Amino acid sequence: MLIVDGFDRIKDYKSGSHNFSAIYFETLRDNATLRINSAADEMIDAGTILLSDYDIVLWFSGDESSADRIFNGTNKTKVKAFLDNGGKLIITGSEIAYNLGRSGATEYDYSFMTNYLKATYISDGDILIDNPNPVTGATGTLFAGVTLNLGENYTARYPDNISPYGTAITILNYNIAGRFGGIAYKGTFGSGTTPGGVIYLGFPLETASQPQITTFMAKALTYFEVTLPVTLHSYNATLQNTGAVKLQWQTASETDNKEFIISRSVDGQQFSAIGKVVSSGNTTTGNNYVFYDKKPVNGINYYRLEQQDFDGKITDLGIRDVNVSLTDNKVEVYPNPTQDIVNVAFVAGVYNQIQLIDISGKILRQISLGSSTTQTTISLSNLASGTYLLKFNGNVPLVKKIVKN
Repeated sequence: MLIVDGFDRIKDYKSGSHNFSAIYFETLRDNATLRINSAADEMIDAGTILLSDYDIVLWFSGDESSADRIFNGTNKTKVKAFLDNGGKLIITGSEIAYNLGRSGATEYDYSFMTNYLKATYISDGDILIDNPNPVTGATGTLFAGVTLNLGENYTARYPDNISPYGTAITILNYNIAGRFGGIAYKGTFGSGTTPGGVIYLGFPLETASQPQITTFMAKALTYFEVTLPVTLHSYNATLQNTGAVKLQWQTASETDNKEFIISRSVDGQQFSAIGKVVSSGNTTTGNNYVFYDKKPVNGINYYRLEQQDFDGKITDLGIRDVNVSLTDNKVEVYPNPTQDIVNVAFVAGVYNQIQLIDISGKILRQISLGSSTTQTTISLSNLASGTYLLKFNGNVPLVKKIVKN
């Protein structure tokens, strides 16, 4: 897949640089295992990057206008060849139809609009300022249920109101009756004989929130029949008050999904599996999953989530990181009260020694800890019933009270 950055204009975004390619990359990465490159549209024009090397192209142009010669002759020639040969195109931006489908516009090209973008220009207007949250998935389509709250990254003025042409369909509606924000089409283009597809949005998708873009991209990839064993809606890792790390993910759909594999790394390179979670197998509505790492290491913990099919194929679903700092609540002592033994779990590298002490202050036992040790068991079988102390020695000394019945 190729992400093409055609957004050079500085007006509503008001900055000479942006990270929208990275945002789009992350929304795609969270939905499928793809090989993703990105390039400026000038590299497409120059022939440095060939669209024919890719299966899918995501082309965003922000709020570029006629002054920027949006989709000039060279752009259109490259895109035509790509679609003629069965390529799949996602194109998003305001003013595209205004400049290509409006009679009298600088780059007016009705044939390209109708035969390749599969849409016609209806109207233009500053509808996002007075009418927030304007885009929702069209009922009865794959995109039903999608919501895009535009304007979170910058105000996108003058989105295009477009209509599907031929056998194309409307997939997104603005919140004003009779205004359409997105169309989709699958089939052949021009003189081509290999079916391709186009999803054309009359507004800048990157103005919506990243989770909403991720949801939209899942639908778009499904529309283009990209086979995904698991479509993720979200994946988060958070540090809990107990010192454990909570991994939580939500799927939008699952196909022949056997299980999830959770692996941890301290450097982001070398991972070791720390657990598995059984999945639902097949679902079109998705599920919520939770896994707790009760023994994270001190410092940054990287968590890789993988999905395994019933046939053994493994798909990487992404990596999240959590910084585990030195605090008092990263020690677990259980069971407590106890009769014979007490188990202790803690963050590796924080403590170098544990002392068992009676209430008079006498040290009854000392246990040395290695730098990678995260748990140990202490026997109390030869001690009288009563209260004892566990003193954890290290950078941040800690004392825990235990009771033997």
